[in-house]
Amino acid sequence: STFIASYCMLVFVARLQRFDIGLTEAALDLGATNVQAFRKIMLPFLKPAIASSAVLAFLASFENYNTTTFTFGKYPTLTIELAQKVRYGINPSISVLAFIIVVLTIVGALTHEIYQRRKQLAIANGAPVSSVGGSFQLPKFLRNNPAAILMVVLAVGGFSTIWFANVYSPDSCKVEVREHKRLLQQKRIDEIQQQRLKQKQKKAQQGPDIFDTKNSLVPKAVPVPKSPGKGAFGSVFDPQNLDKAAPGEGKTGAEAPATNPGKGAFGNIFDPQNLKKQTESDN
Repeated sequence: STFIASYCMLVFVARLQRFDIGLTEAALDLGATNVQAFRKIMLPFLKPAIASSAVLAFLASFENYNTTTFTFGKYPTLTIELAQKVRYGINPSISVLAFIIVVLTIVGALTHEIYQRRKQLAIANGAPVSSVGGSFQLPKFLRNNPAAILMVVLAVGGFSTIWFANVYSPDSCKVEVREHKRLLQQKRIDEIQQQRLKQKQKKAQQGPDIFDTKNSLVPKAVPVPKSPGKGAFGSVFDPQNLDKAAPGEGKTGAEAPATNPGKGAFGNIFDPQNLKKQTESDN
């Protein structure tokens, strides 16, 4: 990543500042091509920087958990796996992994120290630098022949592809992908069901929404009153009730005529002339 590349750039810049350009110019003056000058002069000079950058990049990606967490994508690195295992507690597998890492580090450091001491001892005894360095040399038919090198690479790549296709079976991968998709679908279904259940519970707790504009705009059916024009109490406050006969007094069929028309159900008990009539009757 870009975060780790900054460390590698610092190492390469520091190494290139110590490079003598006259070595490359001398090789070109002697008839060497640019590729040969790079492979014979520049690349051996950059080997320590390449090794140091590789070590720094590994350590930066291994120990920096925060950056690795945000940049690893969908394939977890060793740091993420260790963090996930440690989160559930320390088990023997963590101790074994730590022991292996320490042993590999010690073996690598001791090997490098032994190699450097033997190299210094051989140079002190007068051995040539080429024999001490142990540089790898290509066979004669591949030297200065890019076409032959390309043919060898293509042949090795084709053979490896054919062998891998014959040995490897994609059925297990297909089953794994199908199972992964099924789990994702089931997870999505469960999430949708949980969301619907939460919405129902929320609606049940809140009750009807009286401020809902959608429902308020829809006209609702108005019930037809049983006694139009008389309100919810019917004709109980009708001023003509006194003139009507009491329930049960009327005849079946047509309405019976009132015995005292114009005087109400109580007759002339409230007539103001009653006192005068009573006085005259007493006399």
